[in-house]
Amino acid sequence: MDKLPSPCVRNCCLTNEDICMGCGRSYQEILDWHQANTHRQQLILEKAKVRLEEMAEMRGQPLR
Repeated sequence: MDKLPSPCVRNCCLTNEDICMGCGRSYQEILDWHQANTHRQQLILEKAKVRLEEMAEMRGQPLR
């Protein structure tokens, strides 16, 4: 299975918890992305989605 495309949206700004506000990945997940297998990349994407939803809720904004 081919690798997944990077979820980077070129809006890199890390929170105090080292989570990218653009894509929702942790700093370590960003570093690991290109070496990760497809399964690991999918897990990263799932976690990132949840984080982005949580950040949007905290700001009281809908997720785009």
